[in-house]
Amino acid sequence: MVSAEWLKKTELFETLTGSQLNDLLSQSLIKSYPEGDTIFLQGEEATHLYILINGSVDLTVRAQ
Repeated sequence: MVSAEWLKKTELFETLTGSQLNDLLSQSLIKSYPEGDTIFLQGEEATHLYILINGSVDLTVRAQ
């Protein structure tokens, strides 16, 4: 489980209040992905914000 205190230590969320962090957490879920899974593809509509808590991600961007 991610806590408001943990989020507050990150640059992205450091300026949010405790109430804002708790609101964010109430709309969040923690999900694990097996190695090799594709989480999203370039060009798809962004519908989620992903935050890596543990592990690594391979990011591939296609240039024109």
